[in-house]
Amino acid sequence: MQVEVITCMYNEEYLAPFFLAHYSWADKITILLDTATTDRTGEILCADLGVNIVPLLMLDGMDDGEKSRQISKTYRQSTSDWVIIADADEFIFLGKNDLARVEDIYNVAAVALYNVYRHRTEGDIDPRWPIKEQRRHGVLDSRYIKPSIARGGLEISWGPGHHEIEGTRNQYPTAFLGAHWANADSCFCVRRRIQGRRDRQSLTNYQFGWSTHNQHITEDDVLNECREHEIDPRIERFCV
Repeated sequence: MQVEVITCMYNEEYLAPFFLAHYSWADKITILLDTATTDRTGEILCADLGVNIVPLLMLDGMDDGEKSRQISKTYRQSTSDWVIIADADEFIFLGKNDLARVEDIYNVAAVALYNVYRHRTEGDIDPRWPIKEQRRHGVLDSRYIKPSIARGGLEISWGPGHHEIEGTRNQYPTAFLGAHWANADSCFCVRRRIQGRRDRQSLTNYQFGWSTHNQHITEDDVLNECREHEIDPRIERFCV
């Protein structure tokens, strides 16, 4: 069984090591690297021999429609048995053995991605440690139950944000859990959401209402959200 992970990255030098470590079990990791990237993301990715880098050109900044089209195109070109579509801040808890158990059941499987935050009892994050053990507090938003895992060779395309597969009712079994690290720690999420997301919104995103949660946020908004979730309940399903 061959497994490929596909994602897009723009200025992800902080999260890239976590992403590469978490998905290191996959046979192939394909990164659509935004050509506007200005930090060390490319250098970090090039140092990992298991990474395939594909340049991604978005002339008008963050265009979620173009991003999803390129992700879908890359998926359809894949020769792997299974493909995982994950954003740079999405960490799905599975491995080859898990996929083998569902190989004869699903063509597409959804993932419940918990929005996790730094609990007041938790320490700093470190790419050398398992993702699942570092942030265990947060909440599940129904928008983050996403069809992120698909058998290779299907004629399917993901919509903006990869929250649904186009042309379907998106009724897929939720077979796996994961963590959404967009706000996992203020040490990176403020800069990432302000400079990497809000300040790069394309006219297309505004026109179609894509990525609205990042269009008008302020630094205080991000910090306040993190503070409000400092005492979130423990996600017991992470601890099984």
